[in-house]
Amino acid sequence: MDDIIKGGDVLSNILESKVVVERFKHDLFHGTDTVGLEIPDWKSFNTQIGGMRRGEITVVTGDTSTGKTTWTLNIFYQLVKMGIPIFIVSSEMPNTKVMSKFISMHTGLPYTVLRREENKELLGNAIDYFLSKPIYFLNLHGSIEVDKLSEYIVYVSHRFGVNYVMLDHLHYFVSAGNDNPVGEIERFMRGIVTVSRDCQTHIMLIAHPAKLNNDTGHVSMNNLKGSSSIKQDSHNIITLWRNKELRDSKLFVNFVKVRDDAGREGSLTFDFCYESQLYKEPLCGLV
Repeated sequence: MDDIIKGGDVLSNILESKVVVERFKHDLFHGTDTVGLEIPDWKSFNTQIGGMRRGEITVVTGDTSTGKTTWTLNIFYQLVKMGIPIFIVSSEMPNTKVMSKFISMHTGLPYTVLRREENKELLGNAIDYFLSKPIYFLNLHGSIEVDKLSEYIVYVSHRFGVNYVMLDHLHYFVSAGNDNPVGEIERFMRGIVTVSRDCQTHIMLIAHPAKLNNDTGHVSMNNLKGSSSIKQDSHNIITLWRNKELRDSKLFVNFVKVRDDAGREGSLTFDFCYESQLYKEPLCGLV
């Protein structure tokens, strides 16, 4: 290559500044791996995370029944609306349940209500809408090794152009009963970091916390099972919290780690609508 300084094994990998500047300009104006993809309906979210950059891992965590899966699916529904190919690997929630949530988000109605005769046309239109979108699911039965999971991610990336993947959830993917669970989590994190980088894929990974030492349900990075490798290897960590005692529809979203300078740590609030399964930012989502 003309833009690489010639001479020897060492010098062949030394780049002049003009080369790096040209690559920076290309990434800035043409690459979502540097600038990041923005979610149209979540402006405050875009500000906090600085866009969803390809080649990164975003960990989403929170106490049981906080809404981790549904909140993350809201992001992927936005990607669906943009016509962007997605890949969903769900160990806890059946694929049909994921689709039911998407249909509720699209129609604004609980999927059970859509069975009524008066909603037959609405349901049919929603089904046709999703049939036309590039959504891919893994037919997962039981746990899966990270090497095999990586193979699937590589395949959908090359075959279908998928650059956004949802994994739900981390601790189901590691081998149960392993004598070294922390080491297993470290191996898993290294594996998905590698495939994310190689395929330039943004992976949203849902992770469960260890047993909390508080009654509030607040989760920090240190509460994650195998927290050391998760904190080190992930690019972004988002924790969710809501007041279950008040049965409040508000969800507090905390960005406790954002590695890229385009984003920043901080908190947002979202309002949840049970009928539509949609999370929406208030007029001023920043708190």
